[in-house]
Amino acid sequence: MVVALPTLSFWGAERAATDFVLNDFSVAGATFFNNMRTPAALLAAAAVKDAFAFSMVAEDVRGKRGWKVLRYGYVLLMICTFCLEISCIFIATNVGVQLSQGGDRMRAISMVALLTREFEYEYVAVRFQFVTGLLAFVCAFALRVRYTLRKLHELSLAMMLIVLACASEMVVYTNARTISYGGYDALAARWFKLHWRMIISEATPSKPIALATALMLAASVFYLLGAFYALLVANADKDQDGAVSLQELNDFIRPYFFGIGFGKRRRDAQNAHQRTRYAGGPDAADALFTAGRV
Repeated sequence: MVVALPTLSFWGAERAATDFVLNDFSVAGATFFNNMRTPAALLAAAAVKDAFAFSMVAEDVRGKRGWKVLRYGYVLLMICTFCLEISCIFIATNVGVQLSQGGDRMRAISMVALLTREFEYEYVAVRFQFVTGLLAFVCAFALRVRYTLRKLHELSLAMMLIVLACASEMVVYTNARTISYGGYDALAARWFKLHWRMIISEATPSKPIALATALMLAASVFYLLGAFYALLVANADKDQDGAVSLQELNDFIRPYFFGIGFGKRRRDAQNAHQRTRYAGGPDAADALFTAGRV
């Protein structure tokens, strides 16, 4: 029986296969953050420019509760877009300066390995805030499409749903092709964890700015929930009992965001046609129906 003993070349090949070559990826990391800054700046500029596009209310929607909620939702999404993207720009700029220091700590097997090891918060924050701001911007644009084309009911709904489908498709792609932290939900969870860890660790009496930031964030969530509830009660509470039932919520949302369907419109047209026949005779009814007035 012949036994093949390992040679020096064998041991050398095994060692080479298990060793990793560490390279300096500081330039690649800085390029990554620079590439995130440009689209984030474009989104922030567009959001701050169009955030108050609904300041002038059209006469046909003045005082209507559903359109009021739509306008408020549009402004809220635009403000969220601006805040998220401007924070993305700030973090990307700051971490670019840190990456320019170089040194042995900038060596890793890949750029992603370097960023997740040395700059995990910045890496997660830039990715999450950019994507979330983009989604908020697209959803706000969908509301604007619905408002602009409101006189063409079915067309406005179709265009709004197309824009929303574009936003959901981005989430699907993010979940399917992400290279770290899983999908969008896992990335969001990691960002919240790292963000609050940073805020809480810095929120000490000797650091009043961090403490004030934590208090303002908590207060903003509290007031935002209160504003949503007050707006919902003021517009959807038909019986004025201080609470909104599921039926009241359904009656509030359906006419303005989904509207009446083709079948109901057809039945309304037929009923109007019958009423006209009784009032003005069949010739008048047929003429009005042909002209599209009923």
